[in-house]
Amino acid sequence: MKPDPQESLLMGLPVAGKAHQGELIGLPDTDDSFVGIGVQGRYSPNDHPLSTFYIPMLSRAIAYDRAVGYWSAAELAFAAQGTAQFLANGGRMRLIVGAQLNGTDVQAVLSGQPLSEVVAARLLADPALEGTKIVANEHLSVLAWMVAHDRLEIRVGVPRLGGKLLSYQESGRYFHTKYGVFTDRYGNRVAFNGSNNASVRAWAVNHETFDVYPSWMPAVWEWNGQEAVRDFERHWHDQPDEGWAIVPLPQAVREHLIEHAPAAPPLPKATPDSESEEDGEPDGQDAQPVDAQEAWTQLVDLAGRPKASPYTAVGTAQVEPLPHQARLIDRVVATYPRGYLFADEVGLGKTVEAGLVLRELFLSGKASKALLLVPASVMRQWQEELHEKMNLDVPRLEKGEFLDPNDEPVPVPAGTNPWSAFPIVLASSHLARRKDRRKDILAAGPWDVVLVDEAHHSRRRGSKPSDTPNSLLGLLLEMRDNEMWQALYLASATPMQMNPHEAWDLISARVEREVGVIRIQLPRVFRAVPSRSPIPRVEAPVRDAG
Repeated sequence: MKPDPQESLLMGLPVAGKAHQGELIGLPDTDDSFVGIGVQGRYSPNDHPLSTFYIPMLSRAIAYDRAVGYWSAAELAFAAQGTAQFLANGGRMRLIVGAQLNGTDVQAVLSGQPLSEVVAARLLADPALEGTKIVANEHLSVLAWMVAHDRLEIRVGVPRLGGKLLSYQESGRYFHTKYGVFTDRYGNRVAFNGSNNASVRAWAVNHETFDVYPSWMPAVWEWNGQEAVRDFERHWHDQPDEGWAIVPLPQAVREHLIEHAPAAPPLPKATPDSESEEDGEPDGQDAQPVDAQEAWTQLVDLAGRPKASPYTAVGTAQVEPLPHQARLIDRVVATYPRGYLFADEVGLGKTVEAGLVLRELFLSGKASKALLLVPASVMRQWQEELHEKMNLDVPRLEKGEFLDPNDEPVPVPAGTNPWSAFPIVLASSHLARRKDRRKDILAAGPWDVVLVDEAHHSRRRGSKPSDTPNSLLGLLLEMRDNEMWQALYLASATPMQMNPHEAWDLISARVEREVGVIRIQLPRVFRAVPSRSPIPRVEAPVRDAG
């Protein structure tokens, strides 16, 4: 009996609706629906398909079926954010692949050490940050975990002649098809078909194109997408095209049908003399090593991946954020350029939080210029933390010159404004507050990010809210009025030391003008809390202070 493609595809996963024969039955545009992605009909390298198609689709999918000539587990790590969210969704993956597989991938599938349950729980609980880092750093263990928990099954397409299964060397034939089908929780599906293999090179280096068929476009889906679903189900349930067989991976290994391929498909020979080489596909025998220029091209492309895959910068730092830090980093980056007051207690890692935010903003391309003002006593500590934990080499401005983390001078062209001499300038807030420096500081802006550590030093000269601002608070207010930043980040474990207006002064540095009614109400709020009396309601509308 022919299997029902709809039931087989979902593999028992609960969905809110199904799409049958081109009819869309599902929820409209939602955050976890394919409909909100805005897929296009055809993708090529200029469309950046990894970040605009593959990761968004995988992040929303609960099922992913792929038939492909070459598959590498490195793809899991390359799309780590999408993979982590896919697993958190309860997603399951079925692969039908060609018989050329990387030896370490095969070993991980058959006998690899899965992630520990503790690490797997962290991955599933926080896919955006923790999970992305785990997948990026431990993709083979993730692969083994997926197999052990029935989240992944791999079968191999091999030639068959007269009932005998053949290797590529025996037959000269290769399972060369390339298409896939995603399914989301609402039953929406997206099929795609094109030239791309499931590998890092396919997404990052090669010139690949593929066409897309969404189920909410009935005519397109019925003509192309539904056929992809039927073809996959037919092959998965051992009803392949004539002359072919689909066998479980362990059987393919036992019968020596698998060829151990390199970690990425090798380049074809310069002079093609076979059909597989003309197509640019690996044949496993006559392939040549990647040359230096090709390797450089790939490295350049990989260097740009943080811009395409969010939180790559955080996931590749030398420090792993704690849960409370991960949530804060996610919030700050997602809402950039909104300003924030980092008010964690002493010892809870404000420096790590701010450093990882900077790393993510800079490597993702959201920010390119920052000014860090910290007390002179901790300036060296900040530089070391940025260097050792964030892989950010930031010169510090000290005694009229810039020094690197090894205290070696960093040259600056004559006449350069020191406050904008480098993409990130680290300087003493004690130096910046001096009036003789203010002109140069204002001339050096604006910055994408201005960060002030121990921000409670920005206060008024006396204890009254009507007293004049001190030199540091005066600098921040003047920078605010001159629009010297996109985002202002203030760090202080004690934003209010003696009087409520001290906290307000920090808040006021982030807004265009004081909202007087809030300033008046703040003391009443703090007085009301200990007495358990009702907190007075602010009558005037409050603007977003971001």
